[in-house]
Amino acid sequence: MIIKYLDRYAISVSLFVLLLVLSPVFTGFFSSNIIPYAFAATVLSGSSFFFEYLFNKAGNERQEKGKKMYFYVIPANMIIFVGIVLLLFN
Repeated sequence: MIIKYLDRYAISVSLFVLLLVLSPVFTGFFSSNIIPYAFAATVLSGSSFFFEYLFNKAGNERQEKGKKMYFYVIPANMIIFVGIVLLLFN
């Protein structure tokens, strides 16, 4: 069950783990900025999970799904992340 979930949502899980690893860098180890960063991480993880769910539902192959995530979803998430960081942390 868990292996099947990790296989179907490998990109979303890897992005979520990356956000967890980078969170101490941006928040300064549990400073007052942890709530806005948690909000940004939730928005990004949720959007990537949603699009990966749609790609899985369409029956795309793993390589095709990876290309779509790479060219469409990840750049959009980067723009959203920079916007959230600029709005919340400044």
